[in-house]
Amino acid sequence: MDYRRVRSYALVAFGLQCYASVLAWVQSIGGVLTDEAKYLLNIPYPQPPLVRWVLHLSDGWVAQEWVWRILFATLLVHAAWFVWDAARTLPRRLRLFLCAGWLFAASTVLWGGAIIMSPLTAIQGLLFVWLFFRPEWHQKPLFAFFLGTLWLVSLYTAYQAVLYMPLVFLLLFFHRRSLVDVVVYGCIPIGLVFLYALTNPLILASFVNAGTENTDIPLWWWFYFLLRTLFTGGSIVLSVLGLAGMVRHRHWGFLGSLFLVGFFIFISFRDYYDILFLPLFVGGSILLLQRWQTLPLVPSYAVLVSVTAMTVWLLPPVLSPSTARMVFQRLEETSLSGEILIQGSFGHQWQYESAWPVRKYTPEFLDSAATIICLNPCDQIPNSWRQVPGLSVEVWMSR
Repeated sequence: MDYRRVRSYALVAFGLQCYASVLAWVQSIGGVLTDEAKYLLNIPYPQPPLVRWVLHLSDGWVAQEWVWRILFATLLVHAAWFVWDAARTLPRRLRLFLCAGWLFAASTVLWGGAIIMSPLTAIQGLLFVWLFFRPEWHQKPLFAFFLGTLWLVSLYTAYQAVLYMPLVFLLLFFHRRSLVDVVVYGCIPIGLVFLYALTNPLILASFVNAGTENTDIPLWWWFYFLLRTLFTGGSIVLSVLGLAGMVRHRHWGFLGSLFLVGFFIFISFRDYYDILFLPLFVGGSILLLQRWQTLPLVPSYAVLVSVTAMTVWLLPPVLSPSTARMVFQRLEETSLSGEILIQGSFGHQWQYESAWPVRKYTPEFLDSAATIICLNPCDQIPNSWRQVPGLSVEVWMSR
């Protein structure tokens, strides 16, 4: 056994884990966001149930949020090992650059440690890319079964996994098995997810809403947002290299997946979807660098770091506790018992942060309530109630 190599790998793994912990810590400063709370609380939500169900198993844990932030960040950061292996035919300096691109792209820095499905979907997309660069496995007897299982798990993690469908079918065709394999391992998982979607009317309603919620926004903004996510997804340098590699080699699996991701982002304005581009850019970059190995590394690293730093400056993470977290930390210092009424529109993070039942404010619930939180101006507060001082929103407690 080469103990020096083992020690080197251990040190790299330790460094990656430290980086993952930093990403998770930064995400945790502001508290749980609305989209994260939907998963942590397992609220009926138009997304597949697999990860929501797994997260719900930890519902009673005191450190539930921190555990999952660490795990999500760890999975995203250590996925760099797959980048390293996929680029094994390249010189070491180029492999290191591609790993750095995965680790320090703006999309990774912004969303590492966030409890949302996009980073997990990006990891699954990277696994499809990695399998593409493992041609010796394509003729293995169990390759189609393994690919079909990964495809099914990906689809039941988030519907956005369907955006990688061209790459999945490309892998199935490379397998050169019968049409039955393509149907069983490629089409049936899509059919199962479609049948699940039919059982929940919220899912179909969310699809319609996602495609129509931005119709009042000027068309030029749609193109601007698409270009912005293209650039932040790979911090420009991987974006350019990846696009050049896909176009030059004309791989319909990569180009088809790129088109689907781009079209989806074009109609769905969410900053965190930019990470869905990243595995495709990594794959396209490997294709390009297999033929063009004279990439100027110093300027490339400079562009990578500069674009990531500028993106984080323009879209900074929340570095102060959310209003919900601050309010409930203050209320936990009291001997509060009873329901929490909230006046105004509030996100699911208020439910997550609260140790007490939360419901929308209406006067008839006052008798059973212990606290009123006024996100909008409150009327008809009884004179017997007292206001909690020192908070950014009005909070009233019964005496």
